[in-house]
Amino acid sequence: MSIRLHRCLPLLCGLLAGLTAGPAVAQSWSPEVDLGWVHNDNVTNSIRQQKDDSAATISASVQQVRVLSRDWQGSLKLGADTKLWREYSGLNLSHFSAQAGLRRKFGLGPYATKLDLSFEAFHQLADVSEWSGNGYRAAAALQKRFTPQWFGRLTADLKRLDAGRAVYSGTVATLAAAVDYDLTPQWRVSAEIRYGEGDQLSWCRESFPEFIGKGPQWTDGIFGGDWFPYESDGNHRGGHFRVVRALGDRSALSLGYDFNESRAPKNHTYRNHIVSLNFTHAF
Repeated sequence: MSIRLHRCLPLLCGLLAGLTAGPAVAQSWSPEVDLGWVHNDNVTNSIRQQKDDSAATISASVQQVRVLSRDWQGSLKLGADTKLWREYSGLNLSHFSAQAGLRRKFGLGPYATKLDLSFEAFHQLADVSEWSGNGYRAAAALQKRFTPQWFGRLTADLKRLDAGRAVYSGTVATLAAAVDYDLTPQWRVSAEIRYGEGDQLSWCRESFPEFIGKGPQWTDGIFGGDWFPYESDGNHRGGHFRVVRALGDRSALSLGYDFNESRAPKNHTYRNHIVSLNFTHAF
């Protein structure tokens, strides 16, 4: 899992060239903004002395879709997002990204199976400078509508970050299965389960029994005292449930609950319960 960003840049450049050349039909750019609030009961990802906090979230993006043929279409998406934590501002992260995607449709009509491939390159800015860096995300999703109300998808995702300090760098691979159900034209419920493996970031204290006698650690100052960031290789599992209410043709309000359990060597297990509220508007 030591793939570097520069090895994937030729793929991104090739997709961008395909979107900007040829006789394909392109739509205009479509902007979208999302304003949200999130509460996490274990922002330290700690095995003990879990700390909770809430954050305001802001994201904006513009996307263009280009029809390449009857069965193929491409897309380009530029985005930016940030999280502003109320108490622990050292957790603040911002991203600037460019994503290229390809969609292959198998068959005709709304019930045709679709395969989506995407590659995203991003730059991360953090209040803790050593947490800043460059990364990428590669994903493949197979999706299908089964009835007018039921819609399902399977997703494979690989994410890599190369940060200023090795403890913040890492690679995570995740598999997820999700289903949407439209209760009415205005109401939708969504559920997802996931499993992943890779590098996991948590914060610990030198006074924890697991780390006594290991010598002084580098502290990032986020949680004060002798707290220090700690990375291990392990696995995670979890899921989320979301209720979405359409507010007209271009806006929606969603309320979500997310649970995640991460397991690392030496029986280190930590859990996150996350509640979020989001307002999304497309222009």
